[in-house]
Amino acid sequence: MSLRAVDRVTIWQPNSCRNPPQFAFNPKLNFLVLPLFAFISGRNALIFPNRFLFTSFFRNFGFTELTRHSEMKRKANFPFAFLSFFRNFGFTELTRHSEMKRKANFPFAFLSFFRNFAPVKLTTRRMMAEWEPQSCVQLTWPHAATDWAPMLDDIIAVYEEMKREIEKREPVLVVDDIPHNDTWARDHGFITVESPLPEGKGSQLVLLDFCFNGWGEKFPAELDNQINRQLYDKGLVKGLYEPHLDFVLEGGSIESDGKGTIFTTRCCLTASHRNQPLTQAEIEERLKLWLGAERVVWLEHGSLLGDDTDGHIDTLVRICPGDTLLYIGADADHPDLYLMEQELQQLRTLEGSPYRLLRLPLPHPIYDEGERLPATYANYLVVNGAVLVPTYNQPDLDRQAMDIIRQAYPEREIVGIDCRTVIRQHGSLHCCTMQYY
Repeated sequence: MSLRAVDRVTIWQPNSCRNPPQFAFNPKLNFLVLPLFAFISGRNALIFPNRFLFTSFFRNFGFTELTRHSEMKRKANFPFAFLSFFRNFGFTELTRHSEMKRKANFPFAFLSFFRNFAPVKLTTRRMMAEWEPQSCVQLTWPHAATDWAPMLDDIIAVYEEMKREIEKREPVLVVDDIPHNDTWARDHGFITVESPLPEGKGSQLVLLDFCFNGWGEKFPAELDNQINRQLYDKGLVKGLYEPHLDFVLEGGSIESDGKGTIFTTRCCLTASHRNQPLTQAEIEERLKLWLGAERVVWLEHGSLLGDDTDGHIDTLVRICPGDTLLYIGADADHPDLYLMEQELQQLRTLEGSPYRLLRLPLPHPIYDEGERLPATYANYLVVNGAVLVPTYNQPDLDRQAMDIIRQAYPEREIVGIDCRTVIRQHGSLHCCTMQYY
């Protein structure tokens, strides 16, 4: 019997982000196999081929969640996302996941019974906003075997300045004793989400480890792609490790408002050598599942000359508190940014209100060996109590950009850091860092 892709279970393969091994069950036997595995697994969640996620079956003399895995919702026949019976001799929730409501046949979105004679709320994970309290910031340190070799002293001076400013406000996690190809922690670092614990007992941090493949296989990244697991194994980062090494996602390609909206760009996430043959809709499904998003805003326009990332959102548009968007304006070399501005003017929040828009200037062109470099003021870093802003030795524009960013963060200190050396490798300040919560 040939096995369909939906009947396979993908298992993580260390140190690799492509072609992980698979095993499969005969779906016709699932009605016998799955209850046995659910009983054995206890609290350990397993993903099974017949589109179900079983957790904690027959626990404490009562039934608990029988949950269909939402990634497979399109082909699942069972219309519920959560079905719980008589746990601890009390009723609990019978809840269909809202993501499935358009295609499920059961006519209710939520139906709650009395768990221990009290109602239960359904909560999901979320990707925090950058301005929320942080525990530390990661810097992956430059060394002579990276592309920084011709300017190593200059770039180390910039990194030392970043480190000093961050350490005034929170710890810095310096990655210097783990082999790495390059230093762009934003794109090879963990993406952190907050996930609720069972029974409403607070929340835990989940460290999402995605594949970094050098922005679509443009540059070597096999060492960078192993940093996260080594940091976790050394106990240098805290949280539940969750690998997704068969999916390419860079931290600079997404922005979160912390309350259910993720911004990204279509030109980046659907670029070649990333996640083909997945469609935009299939990529969005995964982002919603893993990041806990209610919606994904895909910008159709916007890119910078000299950008290696295929249009990372953190070089173009940044989400700020109070439904504010900071974005870069256009110039003669970037007419597409006019179209991006029009897109932003049409956007609405989840509540239906227009965003407050703050337009940042573009720096005057900076060239290296005849190539325009992707200098941008949008690539700032928010840390506890401050915003670190890239500057480019253009006093009037540097000051103007910092004043505009201060409007979005009036309670924080605005600190400029000269990033002329950083952009020679086609990134800027935010690209060099990754925050943890």
